Amino acid sequence: MIRTSLGDKLVETEHYMKQNGKLYSTYISTSDAFLYSSGISLLVCKTNNTFGVIEKDQSSVLVQNTNYDLTATPLITTYLAFNSSMELMCNDNEISFLVWKKSLDFGHYYHDVLSAIFIEELTVNVYLHSYAVGKDGSLIVSRVGLEHEGFYRCLYGDGTSDGIENYRVYVYVSPSPPHPMVAGCNKRQHCVLEKLEEGNLSCSVSGIRPEVQLEWKVHDSSETIEFIHQRLIVTENRESFDITLFSQYRVSTDDLPRKVTLICKTAGPGSEIFKEETSVALLISTSKRSYFIMVFVLLLGIDDYISLV
Repeated sequence: MIRTSLGDKLVETEHYMKQNGKLYSTYISTSDAFLYSSGISLLVCKTNNTFGVIEKDQSSVLVQNTNYDLTATPLITTYLAFNSSMELMCNDNEISFLVWKKSLDFGHYYHDVLSAIFIEELTVNVYLHSYAVGKDGSLIVSRVGLEHEGFYRCLYGDGTSDGIENYRVYVYVSPSPPHPMVAGCNKRQHCVLEKLEEGNLSCSVSGIRPEVQLEWKVHDSSETIEFIHQRLIVTENRESFDITLFSQYRVSTDDLPRKVTLICKTAGPGSEIFKEETSVALLISTSKRSYFIMVFVLLLGIDDYISLV
């Protein structure tokens, strides 16, 4: 029979008996496990137990349909801080039974994390260490580690209907300091660097997870600066990454000297959880103009030059 939230429902079965001396074994099978729901069912095998020789008169098993489309629902992306807690909701409505699964690759083989049956009395089977189930069927981890990253799937039902929830869990580590660092700047904001019309810049973050990209953003769209070549260096340190963006730039020599304000920020997947940015003002001048000022100062004298300025 199939157990549902509305009671047990009989299904067609086949029986056969096997005798071994004076002992008998009885077998039962059915091809209607998903008669009332298409994804997951709770099958119950029950005996009349007329003679009282069996301690339990029934046993149950959760059956999952391997042909059921488990990727139909949208993937919910969740970011969890390292050493924080995790609670993934399975469904807002009442659940009779469920199976939580985990994989490192969406759409490929999923390992069973735990199963739970809420009908009559709570029955929970945990297959992977550190996981627990809430009263509402949520998947709980008290302290999140890197091993908890991956894809999670909850397959749930009540015997007459079922559903799926799919999650992508990222474990993140905030960088230290919590903002990008620009080479040559000792402070995060209002940093000013004297640069030529062509040169190099570097921006970095340390101890960050997940691996993100870095990019330069021009503060004012009217300011023109061209990045000729950029190279991203990533170093992995167990649970985190050190990331540095090396950039070669070129600024038009028209209307020099002038100031160009740049912002270094994270980019790409995972960057939405790191909001901190670092701005830097580049005071651009040509090498010829700098050389002329130096010669002019030497000939005129520093005091006279300052009075002219």
